[in-house]
Amino acid sequence: MNDIIHHAKMIASLHPQLQIDHPQACESFLTELETDQTPAYQSAWLGSRSLGFIAKDAACIAHAWASQSLRLQSFDASLWPCHAPDFGMSLAEDIPSFAPCPPQLGLYAVVPDAQWVDKVVQLGVPTVQLRFKSDDSRAISRQIAQSVKAVAGTPSLLFINDHWQKPWMLALMAFIWGKKTCKMRLFKPCAWQAYA
Repeated sequence: MNDIIHHAKMIASLHPQLQIDHPQACESFLTELETDQTPAYQSAWLGSRSLGFIAKDAACIAHAWASQSLRLQSFDASLWPCHAPDFGMSLAEDIPSFAPCPPQLGLYAVVPDAQWVDKVVQLGVPTVQLRFKSDDSRAISRQIAQSVKAVAGTPSLLFINDHWQKPWMLALMAFIWGKKTCKMRLFKPCAWQAYA
């Protein structure tokens, strides 16, 4: 147990920038410690708790630290876990990656609807963001589809920041791509460069 407390204190002292609350002694959390876990887990959990992390967050960090220790075949108190697999997150190859956003976006027009997208694209504005606000998913879908059509065949980029994470957005984009009216490149967070 002395090694576990020693490593927990090392974690807290080596990562003061992560202090969330007033520091507390590792020993004050011993009654909450899961004794059936590995020493790496226990040290990381105690160290995280002493930095002010709530128990659930400390458990997440502790699991990652234990995984990291297994992967590296040693415990390192100075090496805060930061690799997705250590947190149980897979880096699946089937997840499409985003194209890099161009470094020079030029004039960036933020417009309220598809009509304005069409107007500014016809004027040669290189970057347009649709900021259509509505709770009506069909109206949003129409606005997005019309905006994509407006930039098709032009060098303009269309950004859609407000709705891109909604589940129906992927279906809409699949529908637009499926029509073969234009090809698109997806940027992060969500921009389409549509071209014929």
